[in-house]
Formats: sequence, structure tokens, C-alpha cells
Amino acid sequence: MLFQLKKKNPSLFFQLEMNFPGMEETEEAKNQRITDRLWYMGFSKKHLETLQDLNPVISPLLADLLLESSGSPL
Repeated sequence: MLFQLKKKNPSLFFQLEMNFPGMEETEEAKNQRITDRLWYMGFSKKHLETLQDLNPVISPLLADLLLESSGSPL
């Protein structure tokens, strides 16, 4: 037989770990519903800090992309 079906070793695959961050790790918003959604999405203060650090790099790129996609000149 050219091909043999082998039982795959599950330890070689990514093991998903499902958990929510603690409420103390979630960024607080003015609106409690938004805070609850951020918690549900797993958005933590660490994620916010990363986005704030990337802001000087990402914002100009996004502005250029949005201007190009709208077709309007500067």
C-alpha cells in the first residue's frame, strides 16, 4: 500500500486553552457594557499597552491605506 493511515500524535498539535482574564486584568471603560464585552473578548490591559506602543507606527499606515482606498487625494 502506498499510503498508510497513521494515528497522529495529539501532543504535536496546538493545545487550545480556553479561559477568561480576571476582571482586574480587563481595561475599564466608562460604559459597563463595553467593559463586559472587553472581558468577554479577553482584551486585557496588556493588549491596550501593546496597541498604545504601536500607535505611532500603525496610525500613519492606516491613514495612508484609508486615503488610498477612498480614492481621494491629499
